[in-house]
Amino acid sequence: PGMVDTCNQSQEYLDACAAYFTGVYAHSIALAFGCATAIVVVSWIVDSSNRRAFVNRKIIAALTRQRECALLKQKEEQETLINSIFPPMVAKDLIAEHADHDGDGCCDSNSVMEKIRSMKSESNTRNNLGRSVARLHMDVTILFTDI
Repeated sequence: PGMVDTCNQSQEYLDACAAYFTGVYAHSIALAFGCATAIVVVSWIVDSSNRRAFVNRKIIAALTRQRECALLKQKEEQETLINSIFPPMVAKDLIAEHADHDGDGCCDSNSVMEKIRSMKSESNTRNNLGRSVARLHMDVTILFTDI
């Protein structure tokens, strides 16, 4: 006998079959609805976090550009100050020397310690700290006195 014959035997069987199929279909529909809801919620959370990450990247990029512009302006001001204090040749030499030291990389603790060590070892050489550049100036007299 088929399923239809079993369910049509009596009213009790018909009610039991109806309850069984309603339960099976209801559970299937509820499970599908739950899965669809979970997919929608997870998609919304992922989309929301992606949007926040996109905005944060834009903010970081804008702040980085602003910081770079501020640093370039500060560098120009420093070079202008050096050029106003020192003769052109000395100023050019100082700016070039400063540019050579700036190209050393980032400023993490290891590189800072490495720079300090290299400065200590270089301080004994004549080419670095405290060096003087001799220039010939005609008709100049320098008077050293202790007052």
